[in-house]
Amino acid sequence: MSKEKILYIVLGLLFVVYVIVEFYAPKPINWTVTFAERDTNPYGAYLFYDRLEDIFPGKEISYQTLFEVKDATGPIIILADKFTPAKTDIQSLFDILGQGKSVFIGANYFSEELMDTLGLRLSIAHKNLLSSDTLSFSFQGRSFPIPAKMVGAHFAINSPQEWIVYGQVKSPVLVAKSFEHSQLILCTTPLILSNYSFIQVADPTVIASILSLLPYEKVTYNRFYQAGKMEAKTPLRYLLSQAPLQWAVYLTLLALGVLFVTGSQRKQRAIPLLDPQTNTTVHFIKTIGGLYHREGNHKNAAVKLINHFQNSLSSRYYISQVNEKAYHTIAAKTGHPVVDVIEIFGLIEEVKKARSISESQLKNLYTKINLLK
Repeated sequence: MSKEKILYIVLGLLFVVYVIVEFYAPKPINWTVTFAERDTNPYGAYLFYDRLEDIFPGKEISYQTLFEVKDATGPIIILADKFTPAKTDIQSLFDILGQGKSVFIGANYFSEELMDTLGLRLSIAHKNLLSSDTLSFSFQGRSFPIPAKMVGAHFAINSPQEWIVYGQVKSPVLVAKSFEHSQLILCTTPLILSNYSFIQVADPTVIASILSLLPYEKVTYNRFYQAGKMEAKTPLRYLLSQAPLQWAVYLTLLALGVLFVTGSQRKQRAIPLLDPQTNTTVHFIKTIGGLYHREGNHKNAAVKLINHFQNSLSSRYYISQVNEKAYHTIAAKTGHPVVDVIEIFGLIEEVKKARSISESQLKNLYTKINLLK
């Protein structure tokens, strides 16, 4: 097995081990404020959304603005860290209230434009109020402790006769304004409706009492002002929402990148060394010449040498007729002086005309022809 394959196997095993360890490792508590209906983290709203049907005859989720849902039926609940609606949404809020549909909005912060429109001011909770770990939340004559970090602001009411104060933490935090057939309910402590509050803090009957301020109709839980438009639910979206699987995706992409970089390098097998090509024509001449030499027929051997030599000139240098121009061409291609080339061809002509030649003349012819290989 090659070293490269061993490396890939080791990387693959390490990746699998990492994914398994991360998947089964204890997950740290996520304190992010989401108010998500499927989020079981402390500041999610899984329990809140799950228990809505204990109070209302039906429920649904919406990821649209108030402008987009102003024609919907039933009361609307909005929980968000910051509620900063656009001008069109503020106008749509009043349109919804004018249609007789109540709206409950819980947020740690409300936009100044909305507060000015409603005749309210938002005041940050005083430091002395937050000096203790817990505070007392008062609701319709009942009190229960809540963590101080759940209280970030309270309302200052410009026209007290227009607003009903339902809940206080020394100052109003849950107020309502009545319209002809509906109510606008605002709360600056939305975390009392989170999972953490259901389990650790609030008396469930108090939470039910807060929600009972809304009429008994099918309720819409609006998530737009915390989550925005809901994107398409794809497998990749889920993978990226889970930390271990998210790292698995990233490591897979990293591994593929490494494999691409290393695998894209040109792979070349070792090229075997080949023996240099031999001049087969000369080798053939040597064989034939040796045959005639052993028979003592030097003239025939010479003729064979000359014929093969001329065939070689024709195939290698494309010279079929020997003349003055051919002498210069052969000299240029073989690297010999023109005088030597002329001398060799002169010797060839002498051999052709002779009736017989000696062994020494044959050897001389062979030597001269070899010079022009």
